[in-house]
Amino acid sequence: MFSKVKFLSIAALLLISCSVRAVTIEWLLRAEYDYVSYYSEDIFKCKKGSEVQLVDMRMKTLLPHMVDSVTDYSDGYALVLEKNKRGYSVCGVFEEKYHSYQEVEGVFMTNRFSYCSEGFISVADNRGKQGYINTKGVLKIKCQFREARPFRKGLASVSLKAGEAHYIDASGNVLPVGITLTDASSFNNDGEALVANYQKMMIINTDGEVVRKYKMEGQKDFPVRPYDYVYDEDMSSFQPEHNQMPSFNSLYKVYSEGKKKGLKRNGKIAIWAQFDDIGDVTDELVIVKCGGKWGIVSIDDGDYSLQLDKSEIVVMPGQNNPEITCTLTSPMSNKGLDIVVDSGDGKWIPLLISGNGQFVVAPYFEKNALSCLIKVKVMKDGLLLYQNEEKVNKIEVNIAIGKPFLLREFADENDLQRIKASVTNNSQIALDIQSTMYVSFRQGSNNKVMSRSNSSQVLEPKETMECFVTVKVLEEESVKVVLMVRNSDVTYGSTEAVVSLKPFY
Repeated sequence: MFSKVKFLSIAALLLISCSVRAVTIEWLLRAEYDYVSYYSEDIFKCKKGSEVQLVDMRMKTLLPHMVDSVTDYSDGYALVLEKNKRGYSVCGVFEEKYHSYQEVEGVFMTNRFSYCSEGFISVADNRGKQGYINTKGVLKIKCQFREARPFRKGLASVSLKAGEAHYIDASGNVLPVGITLTDASSFNNDGEALVANYQKMMIINTDGEVVRKYKMEGQKDFPVRPYDYVYDEDMSSFQPEHNQMPSFNSLYKVYSEGKKKGLKRNGKIAIWAQFDDIGDVTDELVIVKCGGKWGIVSIDDGDYSLQLDKSEIVVMPGQNNPEITCTLTSPMSNKGLDIVVDSGDGKWIPLLISGNGQFVVAPYFEKNALSCLIKVKVMKDGLLLYQNEEKVNKIEVNIAIGKPFLLREFADENDLQRIKASVTNNSQIALDIQSTMYVSFRQGSNNKVMSRSNSSQVLEPKETMECFVTVKVLEEESVKVVLMVRNSDVTYGSTEAVVSLKPFY
């Protein structure tokens, strides 16, 4: 078609491409919650209004219904709570290892000690009396105490009334202690507890024996309660542990573009800015806010690339712009992908993508513009997976075809007359020109060709080729001369003229 045909063929084979390093993302949990956060390393806490639900990595809900609160784990168990007039009732026990749920009825959370310790959980009944359930939700020690503290070293400190304390074992049996206890702490890791005998304070062991008197250095006059002693001496042993969380030291960093946020990795865009906000980020997951709601998106490595079969198009006079075939290479199946394209006019139009990743675009050029930007966005389920833009140049074919004319007024001594025309390439590229010029006259109702000539030439920009046809002149007559200019694929144009042939004089 053109002298650049070999170049364009190579371009079509190699393809003009622009590859952007990115990742592929998918919804794990649709953005439908008021807030989403990590509850533990492999569980999310999802909030709607004042209620929460636990969701695992497979996005399976772990609780039978939305609840008001869930405590942190302690000894591998958490309490599932519902709010009521009395405070929080314990409606279930959630197990950490297997994510199992055990329903509980008729007991309430205590003010300070409702967490699992050595298989027992301190709870209260509707009278406010405290006792213990096990991790199956079964009441093991009936609610009878004014206060029931956590089990440590097989013993728990309980009180039936103010100023009276005892230690009980897992069966509810009272540990004999040789002194009257007015207050008593839980045991620490060394098997020691601080107890009060009225104004005297001392340390006892798990056999109920007094080990030594208690003195708080530097604070002799400061009244120390056994409860304070436990937390001061060995705080980590007597509080529910914080849940284990995943590593948030991710390679991804949040960046902003306008009011939207995305992620970069090593300074390059990984997830395009499209979210209202971004929460916790790991190397595999990101918590995002979209449309005012929170959800979870998975992150997987993957390269996208957009390839155009040509970066320039040749436009013939009076013809529509040729279409460009785009090929998307994606790390996932093209099924379900949505392609939206701005072909240069600022309007985003959805296009169909074939199974092999191809779609067709007709570039739009502004008036007198010789280039345009084709912008492509790849979407799935409302997520922007990839975007790119490619510049396409327009080359307008402009050929000037001169009218045929006689080189001399009369034929030569051999009665031959030569007719000439010219073709000038005013385009920006070289063109492969094939010309046909013929002379015809009227014979009855038909046109009869007297003579024809063909020529071809590669015309560089601004170059002119001359076309000739020779005709035998036997008598004076008027004939029509036609010049057609084309190549193997398209006709560039034609012109014609009527000339008067005269024999040799």
